Amino acid sequence: MKKLTSLALFFLFSLQGFASEGIHLKALEKSLELLEPREDAISLEQAKEMAAGESIDARVAYEQLYQAQNRIHQARANYFPYGTGEILALYLTNFWNPLILAELVTSIPSKYFNVKKEYHLRNAQMHTHAALKENVKNQVAHMYFNILKEEAVISLAEYEVLMLEELVRALEIQVKAGVADAKKLSDVEYQALKKRDELLRFTSYLGEEKTALKMLLNMSFDEKELVFQPVKSFLKHEDFSINPENLTLTALNRSNEVKAAQEMIYAASNSKRSTKWSILSFSGLGLDYMQRVRFAGSKLNQAIMGKKAVELNIENEVYSKENALRKSIDFMLSEKSIMENTKAHMLAQLESFKAERITIDELIEANLYYISDFRQTIIAHYNSLGSLDDLERIALGNVNSSIS
Repeated sequence: MKKLTSLALFFLFSLQGFASEGIHLKALEKSLELLEPREDAISLEQAKEMAAGESIDARVAYEQLYQAQNRIHQARANYFPYGTGEILALYLTNFWNPLILAELVTSIPSKYFNVKKEYHLRNAQMHTHAALKENVKNQVAHMYFNILKEEAVISLAEYEVLMLEELVRALEIQVKAGVADAKKLSDVEYQALKKRDELLRFTSYLGEEKTALKMLLNMSFDEKELVFQPVKSFLKHEDFSINPENLTLTALNRSNEVKAAQEMIYAASNSKRSTKWSILSFSGLGLDYMQRVRFAGSKLNQAIMGKKAVELNIENEVYSKENALRKSIDFMLSEKSIMENTKAHMLAQLESFKAERITIDELIEANLYYISDFRQTIIAHYNSLGSLDDLERIALGNVNSSIS
């Protein structure tokens, strides 16, 4: 009799699964659609130009970035004051990077050399502004990939909630029939409520983040919804054969920070020469003449040391960012491998379910494992793309153009 009851329940669970619009059959479809192209979406390059293009003043772009990051940081603290498991993992990704621009400031105390000094100071400011824009663009890339990660997490969480609620219904039937543990049902109900709470908070937070990004991208708040273009291709090690030494030389040759530092050396040199020749003018007469010459000389030495510090910083950044990129790809490939195994298990369970060899709750649990692993893969995927942009920021261009 018990065997007949179990068989009847098995049939009931199968019918119940198919009757619920086949939600448990769409895990693969739901996951893959997150990487499909979107109409009228803003590309990464478009977002960078909108935030810090040629028509945008560097100081304005930086202030907008600063305000947007602070607004996002505040929203994050409000919605996730203690962190919420996997949601918190989204932000352990060096999102709040300090800008790598070296601050090159000098105060320089005649005539011909002073004019040349001002010329080089203007050039230094021009290169400093260019470097600042590149930093803003790099931060925009991190925000861009964060939005794509968060949208994926929300979409998968919505599907998880539906699956958990369906699992609750299946377990309720099994508990009533005495073939399932009431504690398991209670645990799944709590899991579903917790997931829905995270989903609601995270959806609200994403809205705040997009509002802040509209300000950064010079978009009005009442414009259409902010839509970014997903990146379908996953990075692979064979895509890169980077020679760090060659890449360092490329970075040093292209660096606006180095160019700005060199212009400061020229300016300081002309200032020193201007100070020396000031002895021929009325302003040069006085007991403090040698003191002013020595002061100008120390400013020149400071500018020279400043350039060396900038060059050393760039060299270290190249090796650091290249290593970070390799590690992020390793991690992403590891997560992708785990996800592929889980996907194979889920598809096998799906076939078993269709053949009525397993019940719907077993299929749902397989789907949930797959969705969880796919989420981790997507997060690692966009983190690796952020690491690539960090390296490209140092080389001021496509890393592939600097490989050997």
